[in-house]
Amino acid sequence: MTGSEKTRESLLSKTPNKSQQAPLEDIRLINENMKDVIWQTTPELVITYVTSSVKKLLGYEAQELIGQPLTSLLTPEAREIVLNRYPDIMRSLAEHQEFEAEVSVVELIRKDGKTVWTETTTEQTLDAGGQFLGFQGVTWDISERKKVEDALRESERFLRQSEKIARTGGWKANPYTDSLHWTEGVYDVVEAPKDHQPGLDQGMEFFTPQYRQILREAVAKTIELGEPFTIEAEVMTSSGRRLWTEVRGLMRLEVGDEPQVVGSFQDITERRLAEEALRTSENKYRLLFDIAPIGIILVDREGNILEANNYIINILGSPGLEAIKSLNMLTFPPLVESGMSGILASCMEENRPVDTEICYTSKWGKAMSLRIILTPKLNDQGYVTGCLAVMEDVSKRQLAEQALRVSESKFRTLFETAQDAIFIKDLQLRYVDINAAGLELFQTERHNLIGRTSAEIFGDDYPEEQDKLERRVLQGQAVETYLNWELKAQPISLHLTRFPLRDSHGRIMGICGVAREIFNSPYASTNQSNLANDFKSETMQSTLAKVRLVSETDSIVLLTGETGSGKDYLARHIHKLSGRSTGPFYAINCAAIPSELAESELFGHEPGAYTNALRRKKGMLEMAEGGTLLLNEIGELTPLLQAKLLTFLDTFSFTRIGGEKTISVNTRLIAATNRDLWTEVNEGRFRKDLYYRLSVISIEVPPLRERSEDIPVIANRILVRLREELKLSSVPDIRADAMRALRMYSWPGNVRELRNVLERALMLSRGDTICPNHLSVPQTERVPGAEKRSVPSGCGLNDVLKETERLMIEDALGRSGGNKSEAARLLGISRFSLLRHMTKLGISDIYGS
Repeated sequence: MTGSEKTRESLLSKTPNKSQQAPLEDIRLINENMKDVIWQTTPELVITYVTSSVKKLLGYEAQELIGQPLTSLLTPEAREIVLNRYPDIMRSLAEHQEFEAEVSVVELIRKDGKTVWTETTTEQTLDAGGQFLGFQGVTWDISERKKVEDALRESERFLRQSEKIARTGGWKANPYTDSLHWTEGVYDVVEAPKDHQPGLDQGMEFFTPQYRQILREAVAKTIELGEPFTIEAEVMTSSGRRLWTEVRGLMRLEVGDEPQVVGSFQDITERRLAEEALRTSENKYRLLFDIAPIGIILVDREGNILEANNYIINILGSPGLEAIKSLNMLTFPPLVESGMSGILASCMEENRPVDTEICYTSKWGKAMSLRIILTPKLNDQGYVTGCLAVMEDVSKRQLAEQALRVSESKFRTLFETAQDAIFIKDLQLRYVDINAAGLELFQTERHNLIGRTSAEIFGDDYPEEQDKLERRVLQGQAVETYLNWELKAQPISLHLTRFPLRDSHGRIMGICGVAREIFNSPYASTNQSNLANDFKSETMQSTLAKVRLVSETDSIVLLTGETGSGKDYLARHIHKLSGRSTGPFYAINCAAIPSELAESELFGHEPGAYTNALRRKKGMLEMAEGGTLLLNEIGELTPLLQAKLLTFLDTFSFTRIGGEKTISVNTRLIAATNRDLWTEVNEGRFRKDLYYRLSVISIEVPPLRERSEDIPVIANRILVRLREELKLSSVPDIRADAMRALRMYSWPGNVRELRNVLERALMLSRGDTICPNHLSVPQTERVPGAEKRSVPSGCGLNDVLKETERLMIEDALGRSGGNKSEAARLLGISRFSLLRHMTKLGISDIYGS
């Protein structure tokens, strides 16, 4: 008998009808008629024998597979498993280790390319002498079984996933043996390790003490009577968290002679919290329902009152809530007379909500206006089963609305007939409303303003500082200021008051402004000409260069110089050149104000702040809002005021005397003094910290004696101003010798002294030409060239020659009293040449004719 025959005989010996002595042909016949596939291979896994049943399993004829590698029938995954296992088997056989039959589940590839799941039993093939010949095995189709197993595993996976999502699980308990079995869901809820299988007593330890005995009794009752139970119990998890769970005992189960209870276990913490929140909400809304200041009634289809709150008593006029619930809203006489019963009936019949107002007289005779809101109540099929009625007494509201309409009419009348311009802006500073006076003032139509900002309407002509100021008003501060403005190329001076508009809750909703035009305004900036082109002296040119520089910023400026040298004039010039030129300019002389009043002048006071303070007074810092304040002779401030001024400079905010409210302002400060402040600091009369705060930018104004070249220009300006003050018909001339005398004088009183001298001379001359005898200054004859002149540094020879020529011509004109023929004779040139040189050098005829 060959090895193959022995192998097949060995395999077939396991069948019940197989005979060990059966002829070889009978064995082959049995093998061929088996449903399972029997096969043999060489040690290299080459197929040497396979039964014909392989055709049904894989679609191959048996002869097609003889000589083919067994691995060619395996899927890639199965082939990898077999090839990984093959070396270990061959090594074991080489070491003469016993090879036991192996059962494996593998996926095979059919001839048509499809796959089939099979189960195979494999063992070694030996010859009569026990030598290893190869492998042999039996393979059968398990596709249907595999489908069932996969479906079962998928069902188990789905069940475990469902338990995890629902935070639920199952349990089985036997109180007689103290056994307890949990599914994975229970382990997840109580946060216990899944390899721990607790007994019934240990499982009870997860419940808080008050529920343990209750659960034991419930399990015992189910064992005894078979009754199911549901208990909500509190659990303490392994991590210490407290949870609410629902434990159910579903049925009694007989397992052998010992009954057991099976049930479910679910985490209901979120549900409990939601129920608690729902109860809280329900109680809150029930309270609101009962105390609501409106009447609420729920009626059925026939008009019977099903539910009502307490306030309905005030409306219907019934002695109590129970009495009201006995009424019918379709037949109650006061409701019928008011028409509400008919409205309610129509609402339910037509299935439409109603919101209307009616006049109603209660059972007690109280007349009122009622707002009624009716909403039909529908069932699941959409049929009307009743109505929810909300009733509100709006009598007071109607009276308030009527009063509001009257008030609004009065306000509109005042608004439109006011002589001052009144405007309203929203939070984005867009115009919301403006009266007729405002339209006339701004020279425009209403549609050009409404919905637009001032910057959008007036463009670059509108001062940027005003926009910043209005944004401060939106912060809650009322602001009063002055505005000097060019509107459509016409100068205009306005007194502006702006204050925040608030709603009924106190929230700012916009601003209201009142503007009044001021004629001959003392706050208007003077129209100064370009000083840089007028003054000739080098010292003044240098000073004006610094003035132009500081005017571009809002920094504090300290002007120093002798008394009367023109510090206030330069302060106004800084204001005019700055971005605040449209705002007011104020000047206060700190030396001229009594010390006890100086604080009130600067910071203002509230009524009752001190004796005779009968009303509120704004200080100069507040009045100069948006503009400039000059503190002249600042060195005269008292130590107390110095300290308060220093505090103000840190925050630009202050409190009026006797006040509590902090006021912020946007005011530029310019300080001026004729003292040496540093000497004052060293001698303890001026605060060092205030000195450093004021001297951010310091400009020294040169005295008049150092710039005698500018005297003709200054004198002419003074005369122009005096002509206006004294109402003269023309500006008088200054004779050449008089001008020469003015230029030779040292002017210890500076420009102020020059003005006094010219005013006196003007009176003495009776408005005619001013001569030397009209001047109250020493009349010393000036030696040619004795007058101090300065030639700008960096000039060339031609410039020096021109300046020398200018000096000689001016000196000759002065000596000749302005007589050009005499001056030409003194210079040794013709009168025509003199006029030509005067024109070339720009020498004006300031010496008289």
